Amino acid sequence: MSAEEVVAKKQQFDRKLIILLRELREATAAPRVQEFFCGLERESESRVKRASWKLRDFQGEETPPRP
Repeated sequence: MSAEEVVAKKQQFDRKLIILLRELREATAAPRVQEFFCGLERESESRVKRASWKLRDFQGEETPPRP
């Protein structure tokens, strides 16, 4: 597996994780649990954005890849 394929798989996993966290947040009625999932979702989105910028810097592109 090439480095590009590994990165693509990781990005795909991260997108699915964010979707799962969003669905879990929306599926619960307990405010504290909603806050917990919301925090995890935000942290995951932030991590994806940071990784996209790092990848852009590594590849020497002007715009970051889409997460």
